[in-house]
Amino acid sequence: MSNLIRTQILFPADVLTDLRLMAVEREWGLSETVRNLVREKIKKVKPKKINGAEAMLKMAAWAKKHKVTGPPDLSTNDEYLYGKLAPDYPLRDKKK
Repeated sequence: MSNLIRTQILFPADVLTDLRLMAVEREWGLSETVRNLVREKIKKVKPKKINGAEAMLKMAAWAKKHKVTGPPDLSTNDEYLYGKLAPDYPLRDKKK
């Protein structure tokens, strides 16, 4: 088990009673019960790590679903990235 750090958590009385009953049923301490329940919840809600290709495919699927479109020559026209059609981002190299 990794190093444990002491903290305080406030629970409503009914929740604390339920936690204590769960601890007794499982023959765990109260802290172990809370840690295990929190770990289980984190596993359920924590987003799965994905690589760049998977992220791009998800974005493309979302864009298709929501009918997001852009200029038809976006992938071939450098003006959108470097030229007069490019957004004026503060970190962009300004060549004037």
